[in-house]
Amino acid sequence: MKIIFYTFIFSFFCLEFASAQIDKPLAEVGQSNYLDGNFQEAVKNFSSAFDQSPNEASLAYNLANSQYRLGKFGQALQSYNQAATISLDSKLKQKTYYNAGNASFNLSKLEQAIDSYKKALELNPDDLEAKYNLEFSRDQLKKRQQNQQQNDKQKKSSDEDNKDSEKQNPDKSDSQNNQENNKESKEDQEATPQPNENEDNSNPKDSENEP
Repeated sequence: MKIIFYTFIFSFFCLEFASAQIDKPLAEVGQSNYLDGNFQEAVKNFSSAFDQSPNEASLAYNLANSQYRLGKFGQALQSYNQAATISLDSKLKQKTYYNAGNASFNLSKLEQAIDSYKKALELNPDDLEAKYNLEFSRDQLKKRQQNQQQNDKQKKSSDEDNKDSEKQNPDKSDSQNNQENNKESKEDQEATPQPNENEDNSNPKDSENEP
């Protein structure tokens, strides 16, 4: 049996429908915008609705999904965090943590992504996609750390080689300084006017610009 290894993060973007206590026209228009793929307008309408009902977690969640679709992962993460903070619905909170993990992953915040996926799994241990994303993020973090360690090792080795080279050639810097001093002395000598052997040098020559 051939095993397929996925190389992407599973995404979950399901809109939460507005409750009766919020501005339904704005929320419904935002939902319509989202379903039509007009995420810019969806952001505008969900944001306005959330400003009017700041305790409605579904609006923050829908706003975050719309921002995510626009590639504004930083803004989306902030909105997901708001939704998770104010949500009293464990299902909505679980989806919010899951998508917050996706946003964090796209921002290369792997530790934060791992933490979000863990929280999502605490609320729903059977979420296979969250499990996959968690392991995938851990694997990516491990690779990053290994690359960093390799880079640090190479840098340390390079620094040690430079120090050894300096120890083997302790007079190199002095030799370079002497060469520079000799060069400056030679340049000064060339810049000094030399007497013309065909002229009488007992008296200074008048400037040609003088009357």
